[in-house]
Amino acid sequence: MEERVEMLEKILEKYPNVIVDSFDGLTVNYALKQGAHVIVRGLRAITDFESEFVYALTNKKLAPEIETVYLMTRSEYSFISSSIVKEVASYDGCSVLWCQSW
Repeated sequence: MEERVEMLEKILEKYPNVIVDSFDGLTVNYALKQGAHVIVRGLRAITDFESEFVYALTNKKLAPEIETVYLMTRSEYSFISSSIVKEVASYDGCSVLWCQSW
């Protein structure tokens, strides 16, 4: 987790209004603690929708004042998942040219 936070801080340092943080527990509880009114989530494919829909309904039950908003990915990135990225990286697959476009 610490490594991920450090990477994100480095990538996002040019945006002074962005805060990188980590937490344990429910996202909705973290959002409440931060005074958030919206949780933004991403959808890659229709297969993500079912589980995300359940999360949104659960969060609405736990904290009715918080809305969940979904953003769709571009089609060229719809196949990318953290598991795929980790596997490709573990076999040094990013030396392949097509990985450059990620």
